[in-house]
Amino acid sequence: MNLRTGLLTLLLITGISFQNCTETDCDCCIAGDIPQYFDIQDLQVRHAQANFQDIETDAIPFEDYGFINVHFQVDYVVLQHDEQKLWSPFNFSLINSAYGCSFLPSGYKGSKEESIESFDVITVNDFDEEHRAGDSINDLLELDLRNVEIALAQGPIILEEFLASYSGNVPSEYFFLKLLKEPTLDNDFQIRLVTTLSTGESYEEVSSVITLL
Repeated sequence: MNLRTGLLTLLLITGISFQNCTETDCDCCIAGDIPQYFDIQDLQVRHAQANFQDIETDAIPFEDYGFINVHFQVDYVVLQHDEQKLWSPFNFSLINSAYGCSFLPSGYKGSKEESIESFDVITVNDFDEEHRAGDSINDLLELDLRNVEIALAQGPIILEEFLASYSGNVPSEYFFLKLLKEPTLDNDFQIRLVTTLSTGESYEEVSSVITLL
């Protein structure tokens, strides 16, 4: 048996075909059902550095402060795929393996049912002359959408503008909110997040206190 005949025989036995993934089904290399959606169960709020790691200290220079990390605690939901995107010996491709398929995280399509009715980030302390204790600071926060670019093709946007323009279901279990200016009346920074969803669920969480130097 020559090399060419041997290679063709191997391809027939293993069922390998040289078909490439398309942009719409680039998860065809992934085995098993991918949980496409999530259901929100709870809420967690933490202070994060610019590298998205939690801040472990009680004080940090403002220029080193990264984000308010809003994490919806969720359950993932697996739905039947509309198209065959699961691994089988008949859609496996050496080309796919060479180039690699995009990784799809659990819940990559966002919330199955819940959309945001209200979402208020409230300062616990006096922030500046326009934002006193108990006031919303949505206009001082920029929503970083890099983590949900599968669902939303837009760059960073002021949280207040996003809430006014976006009407779809919650696009991600993570929201990273960048504080655009430092406080001028009280260096202790603490927020209370209150959100209500279209399903009637309401969640409230208070962050830890951090001093912005």
